[in-house]
Amino acid sequence: MQLKQVLANGKKGALNVGVVLILPERFELAPFDHISPNMKEKIGNLSFQTTAPLRKIFL
Repeated sequence: MQLKQVLANGKKGALNVGVVLILPERFELAPFDHISPNMKEKIGNLSFQTTAPLRKIFL
């Protein structure tokens, strides 16, 4: 099943989904170049961004 949402122009389009991930202090995800090819395939085109300029985030 492929879910759709109504876009600003009234047409149906891809469903946008977002998540907020709160990590413990000093916790960092692995740098992307340290992730195995198998795990990269599972991750697909997910993206991550930090909410504060001084905080590091790795994937």
